[in-house]
Amino acid sequence: MLRSRERVNAPNRRANLCLPIFLSIMIPIRRLALAAIVLNVALIAIRVSSYRQLLAMPGSVSFIAKPLIVLAVYFAVVMWMTSVSGDRAVALSIGTSFGLVTAAVQIIHLFIESFVPTEELVTGITALVFMVGTFLLWTVAGYVAGRRGASVGAAATAGSWAAIVCMLILVAVGLALSFVPIPSVSYVSTWSEFRESGWTDATAFGIANTFDSAYSHLLVGPIAGAITGAIGGLVGRQIPSRTLTRP
Repeated sequence: MLRSRERVNAPNRRANLCLPIFLSIMIPIRRLALAAIVLNVALIAIRVSSYRQLLAMPGSVSFIAKPLIVLAVYFAVVMWMTSVSGDRAVALSIGTSFGLVTAAVQIIHLFIESFVPTEELVTGITALVFMVGTFLLWTVAGYVAGRRGASVGAAATAGSWAAIVCMLILVAVGLALSFVPIPSVSYVSTWSEFRESGWTDATAFGIANTFDSAYSHLLVGPIAGAITGAIGGLVGRQIPSRTLTRP
């Protein structure tokens, strides 16, 4: 009877031992993601309040609301993903590391795009190189998770989480640049999209364009990260592990 009770209680003891490790990983990750979400919401609110003429433009409310709605979804996703144990803790740890790396890569591209004048062809090639590089790094995140024994689903989580971290940081930097403003009002006024929009305020259109870009990046990023992470996880699980054999 005592032995049977010990066998029943063994999983509970293992779970209790793993809980502090799980919390030590998840709490900092959750705080980082939530801080980034709050920062993005604050930047949107401050930018709108600092240029109220934006609200007078037709359809401007949708440009403001869309990124805020996605950020609210991010909040729910972060709370859920950082509340489940198992191999997801490993996936989020890996995803955070690769998310920070890809955020740095994308910020470099953003600054090149914003401050380095180049021809249209060079701009397109540069954007493609940085995008492919980012996707490859998200794939590597899934690959690393797969090599550590995580499931394909956990590998997809690693890639998607890397994208979430990356996009939250990148969007915050992009929103901050809108205060400069980047791009310049004179440049925005030459856009065909601005001339065809019916808007009369190029500054307001530039801000709305930044909000729309933030929305699309926040929406598409995690989906692309999940796909590339799953691919990396499949590759990582298919490659046999090297085992050391003693002579």
